[in-house]
Amino acid sequence: MNTNSRKNFIIVVLSWIIILLSINSGFYSVTNLFYNLHSLESFFINLINSLRWTLPLILLPIILKISFRKIHYNLFSLNLLFISFYYLVHLFIFHGNDLFQSLLFKGLIIEGPNLNSEKQMLHGPQLMDNINLLVCYITTILIFSYIYQQDKNKILIFKIIFFSFICLISIFIFYQIIIDLTKTESMFLYYNQALSPDTKYFDQPAPRITGWSRMILIIFMFYFFYNELKNIKKRSYLLNLIVLLFISILIIFSQTRGSLVGFFFLFLFYLCLPNINFSKKIIIIILFISIPFSLLSYVDSQKIGKYRADQNRMKITFENLLSPEKNKSKSLEHKNLINNNDIKENKYVYSVSSGRIETWTKSIENLIKEKKIFGYGPQGDRYMLTLLAKSYMEAIWGNNSSNAIVYSSISGGIIGFISILLIYVSLFLLFLKCLKKIFINKTKDFFLISCFSIFCYIVMRSFFENGFTVFGIDFCILITSYYVLSSRISIINKGL
Repeated sequence: MNTNSRKNFIIVVLSWIIILLSINSGFYSVTNLFYNLHSLESFFINLINSLRWTLPLILLPIILKISFRKIHYNLFSLNLLFISFYYLVHLFIFHGNDLFQSLLFKGLIIEGPNLNSEKQMLHGPQLMDNINLLVCYITTILIFSYIYQQDKNKILIFKIIFFSFICLISIFIFYQIIIDLTKTESMFLYYNQALSPDTKYFDQPAPRITGWSRMILIIFMFYFFYNELKNIKKRSYLLNLIVLLFISILIIFSQTRGSLVGFFFLFLFYLCLPNINFSKKIIIIILFISIPFSLLSYVDSQKIGKYRADQNRMKITFENLLSPEKNKSKSLEHKNLINNNDIKENKYVYSVSSGRIETWTKSIENLIKEKKIFGYGPQGDRYMLTLLAKSYMEAIWGNNSSNAIVYSSISGGIIGFISILLIYVSLFLLFLKCLKKIFINKTKDFFLISCFSIFCYIVMRSFFENGFTVFGIDFCILITSYYVLSSRISIINKGL
C-alpha cells in the first residue's frame, strides 16, 4: 500500500466512524447551540451534537473526490445511490405547504401564536434532517463501494468498528436499565424507563426497546456463531454459553416481536447447518429456548418485582392469536390506540395506527387515489399517514409505514417501488450465493455464516419495519453484512 492509498484508507475509516456517530443526530442541536443555551454543559452537549450532525455534510465531497473513477457499481449500490439522489431532487419540488394547509384544516395543527414555530418544525428542521440523512446514506454507500473495490480484506475492519459501536451503545443502555430496575423493580424491560420515548441521553432521544433489543440480538448472533464455529477450549466454550444465555434472557425479557422472529430464525438456521453434530444442536436449541422462556413465565406467575397485569406481552400476543375475537377488547393495541369516542362495548375499532396491515392498505389506497406517481418524497410516510390520522396523538405515533416496499412506494412512487424491487433482487442473488457456499460447498467460514444470519434477519425485518430504506442502524447493519458476505465469497472462491 503506497502513501496515498494509506492516507485515503485512514480518511475512509475516520469517515465511517463519523457516520456512525451521526446516527440519531438532529438539526435542532444546531439551532439549540445558538438559541437555547442554559449553561456551559448544555453548550458543550449541543456543540458535540452539532458536530455529529454537520460533519457528514463536509465528508461527502471528500469521499466523492477519493472514490472518483475508482468504483465499479453493482445492482445493489447503483440502486441505493439512484434512489438517494432521486429523493434529494424530490425534496426541492415537494409541496410542503399543501400538507400544512391540510393539517390546519383537519385541526391537527392549531392556528395561533405557535403557528410559525409549527410550520417551521415541518418545513425547517425536518427538511434539513432529510438532507442530512440522505447525505449519510450516500456517503456510506461510497465508503463501502470504494473499500470493496480497493481491498476486500479490509471490509472486516469496518465490520469490527461497527460491531464495537453497537456493543458500546448496548452496554451503556444496559447500565441505564440496571439503574432503573433497582429503582422501580420492573423486571420486564419493555416498560423500563431507560428506554422510554421521553428519555434522553446527552440531549438525544433514547433508543426504543425495539432498537435496543435488535442490537443485542445482532451481538448475540455474532457471538453465538463465534462460540459454535471457532475451535476454542471447552472451558472458554462453557463460559461463553453462560454469557450467551444471559444475553438471550435480555432478548426475551425485552418482549419485542421483531427480535423474537430473529431469535427463532437464528436457531432454525443453526439447526440446518452442516458440519455440526445434530444431537449437540438439539441440546443447544432446547437450552436457549427453555431457560429464558421458563424464567419469563416464572417471574410473571410469581409476580416478582413491580407487577402489572399486562407485563407479559408474549403471553397476551399468543392469547390474541389463538382467540382473536375473545381477546380483541382486552388487547394493548385496543386500549392504547383507539380514540375514546370510538370505544363501544364488545366492539374493536381500527384506526390508521392500530395495525401494520391496515397501515399498508390505507397507504396504497391513498397513493392510488391521490395519483402520487412520483411519491411524497423522503420519509413521505410521515406526511401521508399524518394526513390520514384521526387524532393528534395518532398523527404523532401512527406515522410510520413499517414496511420497506410500502415506504419506498410512498416516498418515491413508481420510481421508488421499482428501485426497492431491484435492491431486493440484488439481495436475493447474494442470498443464493451464500446458500451455495454454506450448504453445498459446506464452508465453515465464521464471518460468512454469522454475517449471513444477520443479513437474513435485517432483510426479514424490512418487511415489518422501514428498515434499511432510511439511514440508521438497520441500514448500517445491512451494508456491512452485504459487503462482508461479498468479500468472503470472493476470497473463498480465490482459495478454491
